[in-house]
Order: sequence, then structure tokens, then C-alpha cells
Amino acid sequence: MTEITAEAAPAKPRKPGMGDVFRALGRPKVAVMLALGFSSGLPFLLTAGTLGYWLREEGTSLKAIGFLSWVGLAYSLKFLWSPVVDRLDAPIVGKMLGRRRGWMLIAQLMVGAGLIAMATITPGGGLGPMAMAAVVVAFASATQDIVVDAWRIEAAENSEELGMLSSAYQLGYRFAIIVSDALILIIANHTSWAISYYVMAAFMAVGVFGVLRAPEPDATARPTVEPGAKRLSRREFWLYNAFLAVAGLVLVGMIELLRLLRVLLVDQWGIEGLGLKLETAHAGQMIALALLIVPLVLFGIRRCHDRGKSGWWMALFFVPVVGQIWWLIDLGLMGSAKSAERFGQLPAPMPWRGVLWRTFEPGLGPLVAFFKTYGWLALLMFAFITLYRLPEFVMGPMATPFYSDLGLDKDVVGGVRLSFGLAGSILGIAVGGLLVAKLGYLRGLIVGGFFQAFAIAGFALPAIFGAHPALFAGVMMFDNFGVSIAGVALVTYMSTLTSIGYTATQYALLSSAYTFVGKIMKGFSGQMVEGLQASGHTLMQSYAIFFVGAGVIGLPAILLCLWLTVLKEKRGEAQAAAA
Repeated sequence: MTEITAEAAPAKPRKPGMGDVFRALGRPKVAVMLALGFSSGLPFLLTAGTLGYWLREEGTSLKAIGFLSWVGLAYSLKFLWSPVVDRLDAPIVGKMLGRRRGWMLIAQLMVGAGLIAMATITPGGGLGPMAMAAVVVAFASATQDIVVDAWRIEAAENSEELGMLSSAYQLGYRFAIIVSDALILIIANHTSWAISYYVMAAFMAVGVFGVLRAPEPDATARPTVEPGAKRLSRREFWLYNAFLAVAGLVLVGMIELLRLLRVLLVDQWGIEGLGLKLETAHAGQMIALALLIVPLVLFGIRRCHDRGKSGWWMALFFVPVVGQIWWLIDLGLMGSAKSAERFGQLPAPMPWRGVLWRTFEPGLGPLVAFFKTYGWLALLMFAFITLYRLPEFVMGPMATPFYSDLGLDKDVVGGVRLSFGLAGSILGIAVGGLLVAKLGYLRGLIVGGFFQAFAIAGFALPAIFGAHPALFAGVMMFDNFGVSIAGVALVTYMSTLTSIGYTATQYALLSSAYTFVGKIMKGFSGQMVEGLQASGHTLMQSYAIFFVGAGVIGLPAILLCLWLTVLKEKRGEAQAAAA
């Protein structure tokens, strides 16, 4: 590296322009990221907007479509199982492909199987079975997102390459959205919805190709178990499991006493008004179960990690009875000779305070590290990330039913999405990468937030003026343009916030934060539109008011981003003055 002397000031590195963003797609690693981004984006709408289009054509109510969108909560809850993916090798293929690539392959195969199940069941087979298959797809897709995000961050050699990989990820993701949001409509219009879903399952092969071509990131940067007393012994394993079992029994017993008290007071003695309901007891039982299971899962992750086990053992843990028994037998009752041969000698016991931290570290460690790095600003970051993509999430379930109610033919919708929508996405991704490079992360987020808000509100225009193809094409192109800018800015920003060693779990926490509130609110989107209609508005007027409102709710996130920008500049000035 060239040394910098006092006489020669360092040259300011050139920021990448729009041409650099496109030229970078020719690099092998970026091309792999393009394929993995496609694989990540493909299942998203197949359990959301596109599924809503299918259900609406089958006569399903807007309210039911909105509630079914809660299938997507799997994306918001993925932080719960991200430590498993972050710490353990994938079952069977993990040793051959590596931790990241192994989990990616398994998740992609699960997505394909779930899509085949949805195509086979169809809405005619009942909304319940259809929803269960959609949950499998969403769970596997969320797992894939955890690993792909971790691979993208770990594979980048510097911040410039991370920006390029983020843009390639967004481009591949947007290509997948076009396929699952546009091409599928044309296929369904000329064949059937079931066949179109079979075709989507086949498209998951693109992700498999990306996995096979992707290099496995360097594993040395991940958390490792220190030798000796840091490892968990068999004795501690059993004592802690026994403690949790007793605690769980006590909690369940207390809840059963509450149920008995309710029966005596209300059913036997006729005393009302104490608010003791059976629903409360049921909720209490679920809480008790969670309090028991979550530490067991975290403890199991640590135990498997210490013993060099793969993720297959944790997968068995989630299989009722059989998996739990086998997991306990293998990890807790292994004979001393065989245990020493397979795992090495047992470590010396560690203090209980250390046991508690080592137990909860897979789940709490990433969060603690994040708050240590950013202090109280971490709360502001979480609030901003939570609100930033709220407009897109809220309007999402109603977009495709809106096209159907607008009277647009599926060929028209699919054709517009494939042409104007794709052009808007590509342009938006390039502009988003350029904005982040030129303005920085936070200012790029502010610009992207305004584009996103206006793009979502723009859907009110077809609702007011009718289904004119030119107007619809313009709105669709601007929507994809604005949402893509916001997406690139947010993904790049969140990628810079993670710590080496906790990449998958921390990014899963951040992405869960930005989806959780939106996923909850989108479930009520159909109820909002039907509520506006019940208050005296026409269906199209209700859609127009809804879309404008969805755009407006993005403004608080922009204000938070402005605040973060000011605080960051003040912190930078303070650090410069201290130096």
C-alpha cells in the first residue's frame, strides 16, 4: 500500500457512479448475488399479493385476504431461529457445502416443496390447508433470507463491494418480484393458477445454481467456543433442563389454579366481573410454554455448538417427543467412553452465572453487542427501521385485489409489470445505489422515503380516473422506481450496522424490526377498505383513500431519519474535536 506523507494529502476515493453499478454485475460474486437475490424475492409475493389475486378471483373477501397476509409474519419472527442458522451447520449438506451454502440449499428446497403443495391444494381444497402450505413457504423463505443476508455481508471484502452486492441483491429480488407479480399472471391467464405455481417452484432452481456457484465465506470471523471452562458440561445441561422443567410445571400449575378459581367463582358461585376468563388462562399457558421452550432452544444451540453437532439435531428438537427424547439421549446420556471418542473429554463445570450467559448468548449476544456499539441511538435506529417500509407493507395485500376490482385483464397487468414495472425497478435500483454512494446512507434513505410515499399514494390515480392503460403503466413504473430506491437504501444501511460474528442474527433482528409492525398492520388492510366502503364511499373511492393514507404513514420515518442524520453529524463533530 502506498504510504501517505505529510506533503502529499490522501486522494479522496472516487465514489461509484451509475455506470459502475451496472458494470459490477459482470463480476462473478455479484452475479451469484443476483441469482440469490432472485431466489429470495421469488416466494415473497406468492404467499402475499399474488396469492391475494388468486383468492380474489375465487371469491374470497378482502377481509379474509388481509388476514391471510399474516402468513408473512414468518419474515418478522425469523430472528427467533436465526441463532440456529448462525451457529450450527445445516443437516446433511452442511459439511459438504459449508454453513451458509448448506442452509441456503435446504431452505430453497423447502420453498419449492411448499409451492408445489400450494399448487396441488388450490383454494378449492380449503383456505386452511392452503394457509398451512403458505406458512411452510414463508418459513423456508424467511430462513433463506437469513442466510443470504449473512452471505452478502460476509462475502463483501470492503464497503464498496458491499454496496455493489446490495444493489445486485435488490436487482435480483426485483426480477423475482416481476416474475412472481407479472409473468405469473400471464401464465395463469393462459393455463391455470395451479400450473403457474408449479412453474414458480421450478424457478427456484435459479437459487440452487447460485448456491452451487457461491464461495463459502471465511468461517473464522464467526463466534467460536473457547476451550476449557467456557464449554457447557453434561451436568450443567441436565441441571438446567431440570430447573426449566420444574419452573414450567409451576407456571402451568398456577394457571390451572386460575382456571379452577374462575370455574368456582363464575360457574358455581355466580360471581361475575373479576375478569377471569378461560381465554386468559389459555394465553397464560402459551406464555408458560414459551418461557420453557425458548431457553431450552437457546441452551440446545449452545450444547450442539459446543459438541460440533450440525443443525440436524436442532431440527429434531422441533419434532414432538421423538426429537426431544433423541436429542436428550444423544447429548445428555452418551456413555463416557463413546462421548470422549466423539466429542473429546468433558470440560470442567463453569459458574452458574456463566452458564446462564452462555445459555442465552446465542439470542441475547447479538442484541447486547448492537446496543454496546450504538448506545441509546440503537432505540432510535430500531424505531426508524420499523416505520420506514410501512407504506409498502400496508398497501401490499390490496394491490392485486385492486387490479381485479378495477377490471384489468391479467395479460394487461402482467404485460405492464414485465415492461414498465421492470424498467422502473432497474432504474430505481441504479439510482438508489447512486444516491447512497453520493449522498451517504441516511440522506439516501430520506430521498428514498419521499419517493416511496409518493409512489404508494399514486395508486389512487387509477382508482379516481379509471383503468386507462397508459395511466396504469405510469403509476406502476413510478411505484417500482420509488420502492426500489427505498429498498436499496435501507438494505445497504442495515448491512452497515451488523457486527462480525453476529452477522446473520443481527441482520435478522433488523429485518424483523422493519417488517413486524408492517406485517401486523397489513392484516387489517382489507378491513380498512371494506370499512371505508361501509361508511358510504364507493369501492374505488375507498381504494383511493386507502392508498393515499398508506403513503402518508411513511412521513414519521422520514422525520426520524432527519433526526438520525443530525445526531450522526453532531457525534462526528464531537469525535473530531476530541481528536
